[in-house]
Amino acid sequence: VIFDFAPNSTSKEHPWFVASTDENSEKRDWYLWSEEKLYWDNGLSVDTWYPYSKQYYYAALDKDFPDLNYYNLEVRTEIKNIIKFWLNKGFDGIRIDGIRYLIEEENNYCDTEKTHEFLSEIRELINEYDSEKFIVTETKIRDNRAVLEEYFGSEAKPEFNMLFDCDSVFSCLKSVQSGKDFTGNTL
Repeated sequence: VIFDFAPNSTSKEHPWFVASTDENSEKRDWYLWSEEKLYWDNGLSVDTWYPYSKQYYYAALDKDFPDLNYYNLEVRTEIKNIIKFWLNKGFDGIRIDGIRYLIEEENNYCDTEKTHEFLSEIRELINEYDSEKFIVTETKIRDNRAVLEEYFGSEAKPEFNMLFDCDSVFSCLKSVQSGKDFTGNTL
């Protein structure tokens, strides 16, 4: 049994985000805030900064789900604590969603080296368990096998045990819908 985890963001109604809207809050740096509207092209949209009061917060996937700031060590620690909490409850592993947009770097808003570094930390945490645990993701990477395979990591710095391969899924769906084989380029 695995649990589904979306560590990229929280709801706008989550207590962490609500607290972060106060510029003097200790949670302020748990999210990405800007005095001006920025245009970060994450491959999905350049409209990723949303107004709140007289500032803007970053949300890579949806305006209702502001991104956590993984440059903040408290955020990283809390995410690891959440993973440990559920694994300690007896889950066999986790499925992590929205992983491509976890940690943004200057002019690079998905599939960043910093994201891969943090994923290696999560894998190290999972490997600490006596019983075998695993980690899987759905990356929604299409037509770029090299980027997809980076999420397995390396032997020295492993990341995911398993990936959902969207190219294969879409090719299979198209094959079923059309009655023709479209899987030849993805399997």
